[in-house]
Formats: sequence, structure tokens, C-alpha cells
Amino acid sequence: YAHNMQHNNTHKHGGDDDDGDYDYTLGTDGPPLTEEEEDATTAVDKSGVDGWWAWWVVLCAFLVMFMALGLSYAFGVFLVPLAEEFHVGRGTVAWVGSICMCCQLLTGIGAGPLSAQIGFRKIIMFGGSLISVGLVLSSFVTQFWMLYFTYAAIGIGQGLSYIPVFSCVTQWFEQKRGLAVGICAAGVGTGNLVLPPVLEATIQGFGWRRTLQGLSLTVFVLIFMCGWFMMQRLPLTIKLNYGKYIKDRRFQLFWLTNFLGSFGFIIPFVHVVPYALDHGFGEESAAFVLSTLGISSTAGRIVLGYVGDRIGHLQVLRLSTLMLAFGSLLWLLLGQYPVCLFIMAVVYGTFAGAFIATLPVCLVEVFGVSDMPSVTGLVTSGAAPGTLLSAPFAYVTTITSSSHYTLHHSRTTNTHLSLSLSLS
Repeated sequence: YAHNMQHNNTHKHGGDDDDGDYDYTLGTDGPPLTEEEEDATTAVDKSGVDGWWAWWVVLCAFLVMFMALGLSYAFGVFLVPLAEEFHVGRGTVAWVGSICMCCQLLTGIGAGPLSAQIGFRKIIMFGGSLISVGLVLSSFVTQFWMLYFTYAAIGIGQGLSYIPVFSCVTQWFEQKRGLAVGICAAGVGTGNLVLPPVLEATIQGFGWRRTLQGLSLTVFVLIFMCGWFMMQRLPLTIKLNYGKYIKDRRFQLFWLTNFLGSFGFIIPFVHVVPYALDHGFGEESAAFVLSTLGISSTAGRIVLGYVGDRIGHLQVLRLSTLMLAFGSLLWLLLGQYPVCLFIMAVVYGTFAGAFIATLPVCLVEVFGVSDMPSVTGLVTSGAAPGTLLSAPFAYVTTITSSSHYTLHHSRTTNTHLSLSLSLS
């Protein structure tokens, strides 16, 4: 009886035990909870932390990230068919992908508070449903401008998915949190490797419209099934004091990191192939450089996530920003040499992946688990401006300057140097 009363008081007042951890027990027979309380906080045993169920959550999170955010990097395979179908330039088509990613980042601001109010599970499944609807509507468009709205819906669905996924994984781990988040984030890199060739083959065989329809069904089934297992372990702060965080110098530095990095972070992934071809590389060699970037990014999320558990995640984040600047500088000065370009791909890919995987863990360590969804949404929203403008700007630079790669990576280097100084 005393345990049940303590359980009920914890839900009502947000109380905690003596060691500062919430103590919920799976299957406890206590006073009935409201539907909102059951959805917002799932009663689980503390022994599940770093246990087998926690790793099951990681597997589901990996699959959600594979499908939800892997689509963002696979958009390039639709550039040519969309441009040919609607007789528009590739720079115009690039705006579709930029709008999608911008909406994804901005949606994170609301995804955190919504997760606290109605639970991770419902938000993730709703986000997956919205992605699915956006994809199937895109397959029926008759005017190009319609894609701006359908892909905006896809971006909103992605934003509603990734914030709760990262937040859920961080709740289920204490000792191996960095490794777990790294594996979760590796789902994006794996999607970047697997989805483009699969979608390219499907487009050639069935056309881009049928490909989007099949992708819509796959997204709905996979995210809906995996989202069902994304349960909360701890309650979240429902009403976040945004003013407090906006005035917090630590928050300002995290936000500035994302803002500065967004203007150059994605450029190597977009421009490495044409850069290599422009400097005499064969098509297979140029494609291998891109694959090296993707593989290194996936490996960096896992390996440096594990390293962060040992030496500190903030140290890994600082090292990552510094090495991103070094990779950009290496490309700027020695990128015309094949060996140096491959070294750049390994260095940049590894620490780009580490940056993505380490940031959520750092936010948990600095601001706490209960505020993590809302704070993560605010911090990542800083990347929205650069994400919106980088791809179209890259295209404009491409067609207006014969030395566009040098110009681009000079900007990228300066961006990441500033980013590193901000964190330091």
C-alpha cells in the first residue's frame, strides 16, 4: 500500500526518491491512472536501464531513424526525374529538399513539449503517418509547386519523429548512453547508404511516382510498428521555461554551434562527387569518395559515442568541431590529390557523424533528462536557416563561378572554425 501511494504521489507531484531517480515498477497494482498519465509516463522497472529492453528500444530507434531521416539524404535520387517531369532546373528542385529539412528542424521546437504532454509513442507514430501521407500526396502532384507543400508535410513528420526518438533512448541508458545514441543516430547514416541505390533502381523500374507510393507504405508500417515500443521511463517537463534557457550562456553556445555549422555542414556530402569529377577522378572513384564519407559517418556515430562514455561527451563534441574544421581545411588546400581527398572523407565523415550523435547526449548531461526533448528542439532549430539556404546557394555558386568548390569550402572552413571557437 505504501509503495502504491508513493507511486501515485510521484505521478501527481513529480516527486523522486532519495537518490534523485524515479522509481517505477512494471505491473504495479496501484490506483488507476488517467489516460494522459499512462501515455506520458510508462511504469517500468529501474533494472531495465542499460538492460535488454533498453537495447530493444535502441533497435526500434535505429529503424525509425533509418526510414524517417534517411529519406532526407536520399532526396537527391529524385532530382533528375522531378526536373525532367516538370521541366524545371535542378536548383529549383533543390528548394524542395531544403524546405523539407528546414521544416524538420523547426518542428523540433514543438515536438519536445508535445512529447511531454502526450508521450513519445503517439508523437512518433503520428510523425510517421504524416511522412507517409506527404509521400503519397507527392506521387499525385500535377504542378511542381505542390511539392513544396507535400515535402513540407514530410519535414514536419520527420521533426515529430527524431526528437522523441533521441529523447527516449537517452532515458533508457546511464552507463552506455553515448553508445546507444550513437547506434540510434547510425540509422540515418545507414539509410544514407542503403536507400539511394534502392530508390534509384526502383525509379528506373517503376517510375518516381510508384516509388514514392511504395516508400509511403514502407514508412508507415515500419515507423508505426517501431514507434509502439518507444516508451518513456521518466516524466518530462511539460511547461518549459524558455526564457530561462534563452538567457543561459550554455544554451546560447549550443544554439550558435548549430547555427554556424548549418551553413557548411552538409556541403561536403553534396559536392564531393562533382568536385572529384572536376579534378580528374573517374566516376567510380568519385562515388567511392562519397561512400567513404557515408561509411565513416556511420562508424563515427557508434565508435565516438562509445569513446564519449569513457572520456566525456562534451570533450568528443569539442574534438568533433575542431576536426570538422581540419577536414574542411584539408579539402581546401590539398583536395585535388586523391589520397588527401580520401583522408578528408574519412576525417570529415567520422567527426560529422560523431557531432550528430554526441550533441543530444551533451544536452542531457547539461540540462537534464526531463528537459531534453524541448531543449533539443530549440537547439536544433538553430540549424534551420543554413539548411534552408545551403543547397540552393550551392547550386547558384556552381553555375556562376568556375572556382565554386574553393569558394564553398573556404566558407565551410571559416564556419567550422567559428563553431569550434564558440564551443571552446
